[in-house]
Formats: sequence, structure tokens, C-alpha cells
Amino acid sequence: MRVWWTGEQSHPYEWAILDHGREPDRRGYLKLLKLSPDGGYWDLFQFDEEGPALGDKAEASFADLDGDGRPEVVSWVPVASESLFDECSGCAGLIGERTFVERSDGYDLNDTRIVPSPYATFTLFIRLLLANDRRGASRLVSDPAKVDAALALGWGTTRAAKTWHLVGGEGGANSRWPRWLEMRYRGAKGTQGYVVHFEQMEGRWIIRDWLTERASSSTAPSGTTPKPGATQAPKSGATSTAPKRPAPTPTPSGKSTKP
Repeated sequence: MRVWWTGEQSHPYEWAILDHGREPDRRGYLKLLKLSPDGGYWDLFQFDEEGPALGDKAEASFADLDGDGRPEVVSWVPVASESLFDECSGCAGLIGERTFVERSDGYDLNDTRIVPSPYATFTLFIRLLLANDRRGASRLVSDPAKVDAALALGWGTTRAAKTWHLVGGEGGANSRWPRWLEMRYRGAKGTQGYVVHFEQMEGRWIIRDWLTERASSSTAPSGTTPKPGATQAPKSGATSTAPKRPAPTPTPSGKSTKP
């Protein structure tokens, strides 16, 4: 809760309370009360459903963004991805940020946006490719030539539901702030896996590079068991651990004997 002096005779003090319900969706609420001129009682000005929509499963906080002594309210809520993308259970998805400011009729929504993250950058990059916005897509990669490389892989053609699946990332599937992501792409030529690396440039996340997983179309998805007799191809950069055949041993006659 926060209480602050308004300097207005009609309601010299205001009192705001943030809370959430105990239901599974943990819907966030804001209550705004105003003190009567004589200080005798608090008038309930905004409350529950009559107040701003902080969102389901909201994490909300007060923040005096403009330094005027009257706090703004910021809430963060999970955002469902569009049907093109699908995340593993426990994977960090998109997060929405909503900023509410106080006006004469109480708190009201001022701005909403997606919190910047590697996954947010990747989903935007794919949407720009599908929209044939090469200029916009080039701003999200370290080298503009990577736009052509992504288009050559078919990333700008498939629009079916769950074309992209977020498998996990740095720190495993439950890592909340990974700097690289493991993605699966279900394209016209089958399913292919990629490990996408990101970096910060001028305060924003961009795609630095990606690695292709070998033969992922024949590889069992992460967390599954291959069928009996099936083998999984090593990922890009992996080396075989099979024992090498020893070299023949020379004999005094100059011939060799096989081990």
C-alpha cells in the first residue's frame, strides 16, 4: 500500500492498495481511497472490478516514474504466444508490462508492451520474416546477411500452428532468463532443431547466431525415449566416443600383424 499527500483540499490524502485474489488465476486488483476534507473518513474511489485491469497472475508494484510524489502502478503478466509458437512446460514465455497512471477519474492504463527478452526478439524476428519486412528483421540480427540465411532455411514461409517449439535454453527448460534458446522448426522439409544465441546491442536483444542440430528430423524430441533400434545423431559439433581401432603392429620382417 501507499499513502501520499495531494495538496488538494477536497481530498488531502490518497491511499492505494494492491492485492490479488486467492483463485488459481491470482487476478490483481487496485483499491484507491481518498480522505475526506475534514480527515474524518476514507472514501472508496476505485476497487476490485471497478479499478484498472492489472491482469491475471499479475505481479504489481508501485513506482513513482515521473518523481511527482504520486506513484504510478506497474503490473507484469504472462502473455500467451500466438498460435505460430509453442513453449515447453516450464519454459519462460512472453511477459507483458502494463503501466497505469492516476487521472481525475482514478488510475487508468497508460501503456502496455512486451518485456524485452531473447524469446521476444526471436518471435518478432519470425513475424517480420513472414511479413516480408526485411528491413525490420535486419535490425534484430548482428549481421543483415543473416536475414537471407534465415529465409533460405524457410523461416519466412511456414505459418501453420505450432511451427516453432521452444524446447529450452541456457540453464535448462526452467531457466527464467536464458541468453540462448533451443528451438524446433517444423517446416516443409521436416522438423529441424536450432540453438539460437543472443546478445545485447544498444540496450536491446538481437540474434547473434544460430547453430543447426544434425538430423533433428530423425531425432526424438527432448525428453522422449527413442524407439528400440533407433539411434540419435549427435548435435552439431559433437564428436564420436566410439573406440578407435588400434594401428597394426610392425613385425621384425617388416610385415604387420592385425590386432
